[in-house]
Amino acid sequence: MSDRCGGLTWGLIAVACCKAHSSLRHGASLDAAINEWKKLSAESPGDGSIFNSIGELHLKRQATNDAVAAFLQAANAFRAEGATLKAIATFKKILKLDPSSVRCVPASGRSQC
Repeated sequence: MSDRCGGLTWGLIAVACCKAHSSLRHGASLDAAINEWKKLSAESPGDGSIFNSIGELHLKRQATNDAVAAFLQAANAFRAEGATLKAIATFKKILKLDPSSVRCVPASGRSQC
């Protein structure tokens, strides 16, 4: 297994995860945790897992539109890196949250979102 993920070392990812988790554990807002993940996403914009985590945090703060936007970034990143099953699962999550996002359903394995 490589020690790098999307240009970042696993150590940097672990640090960002710990900061985000620590923020939540110590009573800080979900927004603070989202900001930590966004910093990481700026350094690795093609990493779908980061955007998926951001989407999950938006769901916890009941910001469905923000969650859908983050999940869409995740799905497109997964698709771009060839992780088809992850992309499909994420597109399904988007449709469950916002059925009007039917335009995001990949046709023939390609999405035009």
